[in-house]
Parts: sequence; C-alpha cells; structure tokens
Amino acid sequence: MRKMGLAGSLLILAILLITGISYAVSAEEQARICAEESLDFFRSTMEAYYRDFNFFSQEDVKLAELGTPIPRFNINDLDMYDHLINQVKPAIFYVFPVMVDGEPVTDLTVVLENGKWEKVDVGGNLCQTIYDVSKREGFDVADAKILGFAGETFVLNNKDGKNFGYIPFYDDPEYGLKSKELMSSDKLKSVLGEKVEKMSKINKGLNPEEGVSGSMKTDISAPFKQENIFLRLANYIHFILKK
Repeated sequence: MRKMGLAGSLLILAILLITGISYAVSAEEQARICAEESLDFFRSTMEAYYRDFNFFSQEDVKLAELGTPIPRFNINDLDMYDHLINQVKPAIFYVFPVMVDGEPVTDLTVVLENGKWEKVDVGGNLCQTIYDVSKREGFDVADAKILGFAGETFVLNNKDGKNFGYIPFYDDPEYGLKSKELMSSDKLKSVLGEKVEKMSKINKGLNPEEGVSGSMKTDISAPFKQENIFLRLANYIHFILKK
C-alpha cells in the first residue's frame, strides 16, 4: 500500500512538474515575461508624458499593470465560401492592455522575432475600445480576437453562438462602415472580399507572388517558433527570481 501511495505521489508530482514547465515555456507566458519587462522599460517615458498615454496622473502610471493579452490573428487567403472564424490564423504577437484599477488605459505590444519575444511599442487605445464594446454588447473580452487583414485592423467576437466583427478606429464610408458598430461575420467577410478585389485591380499587372490578393501574405502568421525549451525555461526562472 505504501509503495502504491508513493508511486501515486510521484505520478502527481511528475504531472504537476510537466504542467508547470509547459506553462512556463508557453508562447503566452513567454510573451507576458517580455511584456512585464517592457512595461518597466516604458514606465519612465509614460510618467513623463502621462497625458499622451491616456493616464490621469503620474501616480496612475506607477500603479499600472498588465491585463490579459488579446491575441492577434490574420487571414492568409480569404475563402468566401467558408466561415470567417474558421480562416483566422494566430499571428506572432500579442497586445496587452495596460490597466489601472481594472480598466485599460493604453496598449503594450510584443512580437516574436528570431525565436525570442521582443517589445514593439506602447500606446494606443485598441484594448480600451475592445473593453468598451464588449461591455456595451455583453461580449466576453476573453473571446475577442484582433484581426489584421490587408494592412487594416478589425475585431472579432461572439455572442449566443453568433460571430460579429467591427472596425475599432475610424469610420470607413467607402464600405459603409462606422467604427465600433457591429456587423455580422458574413457582412465583414463580404467587406474583406471587396477589399481583396479592389487591391487586386490596383495591383493588376504585378508579379502574382507580390501579394496581389491583399491578404498580407507575410510571416506574421508563422507558427510560434520560439527559442529552445531550455532557454525559455531559464528565462522564466530568471524572471521569477527577479520578482
């Protein structure tokens, strides 16, 4: 009985160890480590220009912390005959909301470059917009997806089993779109299809491999090819010990 108990304990310990390592070396956790370090890096700049970063005071900057990252996705080749949500592919960067008292104030973005997560920039109100629209429409922020397509930004979310999208920044009168106004997934797919068609006409005569589909054919949708697991684990341990 004691042997069985010991074996069971060792098995549980092994499972916890494997789970812990998987978490520590995951793309999201490695991205968060980079974002946490980047927040410290940018904090002095944000304090000096706090109004430009949408903070009310320098004290708010000192209190700022990261929220749950909102992942970005892309569509490599738009298929008008498939559901839009089935076509999104994870991009290799995250947008973190910078929070004060549980509310997003600005954004911090990190990207995967040569296997390692690097800071991109801080600023903007994309996360704040996503939180505001989610609150207004009864969406779960955790379901939000930032969609990059043809150099533009959209947001996807769902409610009651239905998918919706919207443009977060400015009105697009050419396509009859108003910022932060919901449209069905099919409507958004139709708009994206029109944009592809327009870009194809503009690029007519160019080499087909130069991206005439307008679908942002870049390595931004490449798999999360991070540095080797031992370096990632060492990075996690180093970060924990510094805290």
